[in-house]
Amino acid sequence: YNRADYQQGVIDLRRAALADPDAPHVRFFLGIGYLMLGQRALGIDRLRATIALGDSPYLEDAHFYLAKALLSQTDLPGAEAELNRVVQLRGQRGNEAGHLLEQVRRLK
Repeated sequence: YNRADYQQGVIDLRRAALADPDAPHVRFFLGIGYLMLGQRALGIDRLRATIALGDSPYLEDAHFYLAKALLSQTDLPGAEAELNRVVQLRGQRGNEAGHLLEQVRRLK
């Protein structure tokens, strides 16, 4: 994953998920890896699984990248909801999410 070899990263992360299926970092990076490979449905599923775990260091980023994935599918309501959650978390991605949220609202 760190070498941008997403194919191998996904293989390694899938193995890690078998050992620890509830590890938020495994779910998150597996989701990102799938997105990078163009496998949106799997990426979205893993990001949602990360979010379902609740509070973790990956929660804000999972919402943010889920919003971007939903935007790539032209799911404006879904993206808007995820961006709202990022803003509500008041984390490091809040400003970026706020700007993106304004753009999504203009598109609607």
